[in-house]
Amino acid sequence: MANRYYKPFLGSFDKGVVMIHAKVAIGGTGAPTLSAQDSFGVASISRTGTGAYTLTLNDKYQALLGVNLTVVGASGEGLIPQVTAETVATTKTVAIVFIAHGGSAADPASGDTLHVQIWARNSAQ
Repeated sequence: MANRYYKPFLGSFDKGVVMIHAKVAIGGTGAPTLSAQDSFGVASISRTGTGAYTLTLNDKYQALLGVNLTVVGASGEGLIPQVTAETVATTKTVAIVFIAHGGSAADPASGDTLHVQIWARNSAQ
C-alpha cells in the first residue's frame, strides 16, 4: 500500500484513513486540468466521455471509504456527481460521472472548478 509520510492526528474509528484531494479546472468541451500545486495523492484526471472522468491516484489503497465532490462555478447547472467504479486496490482509479436533472450525463461548464476529496483505507487492519 501507499508508503508515504502522512500528517498525524486524524480522528477516525478506522485504521490508516487517508484523505486525497484534487482541484480540477474544467475547460472547453469539459476538458479537465489538474492543479498540481493544489492536489495531493492524485496523479491525473482524464475525460472519458460526456460528463465522465477517471482520476488516477499516485498509490494503491486497501479500500475506498468515500468520495466528496464540490463544483464551484457560476453556471448554476446543478449537476449530480456519481461514482461509477473504483479500483483503488489494483489500478488506482476512481471513475465519476455527472448527471443532469433530466437523467443524462452532462459536462460541468467551462470555467467550473471541481474539488474532489477521496477517503481511503491505507491499512489491512
